Amino acid sequence: MEISDENDETPTFAYVAYTFGTFENQPAGTEVGTMAALDRDLPPYNEVEYQLQGNDAFQIGHYSGRITAKSPLDRETKSEYHLRVVASQRGITGSSMAAVKIVVADRNDNQPRFLFPAVANDSVTVARCRAGAPVVRIIARDVDIGANAALRYQLIRDLPRVGNQAAFAINPLSGIVTVRKILDNAEYLLHVQVRTRCILEILTFCSINSSEYLTPVCM
Repeated sequence: MEISDENDETPTFAYVAYTFGTFENQPAGTEVGTMAALDRDLPPYNEVEYQLQGNDAFQIGHYSGRITAKSPLDRETKSEYHLRVVASQRGITGSSMAAVKIVVADRNDNQPRFLFPAVANDSVTVARCRAGAPVVRIIARDVDIGANAALRYQLIRDLPRVGNQAAFAINPLSGIVTVRKILDNAEYLLHVQVRTRCILEILTFCSINSSEYLTPVCM
């Protein structure tokens, strides 16, 4: 006796939730992941159709279940997407749904920006301090994350110099500027560079005024 198949099974996902990941700035059409639901009917009754709900950044192959990005993603704008995938089968009223989370990973694509000194106010007045004393901290920020946001500071030059030696030094990790020798009563112009691991960099200028008439209190 042969039992004929009927189109009576609803396609189902193996899990109720899935997580995929992709990098930002990938070209449109980049695959994020593939969804697969099982219909236990025999061909041709086991052909599953997929639809995406709750998004405008991704699309899904109607029969392949392949999720792709419609355009390049920007992690700094949005780092996670939460979607719903519906699996159905033509001729069957029932359907299955699965939640999908897409995590956008970071690329080192942003230039660090200085928070201090500000463009409108780039000067600091300090007392004449002992050698090695901290006088100011340069602060920058990179909107990337993790190692891509690790900053390193560098003094390109400082003018005038004390004798033949640079008047200041900067901690490459903290941005704290220290005095190398006792300062003259003068204005010192510092050229500071901050960079991440890549070639992105930016320069700023910081004027430090030294005066013996101030109360000698340093950072």
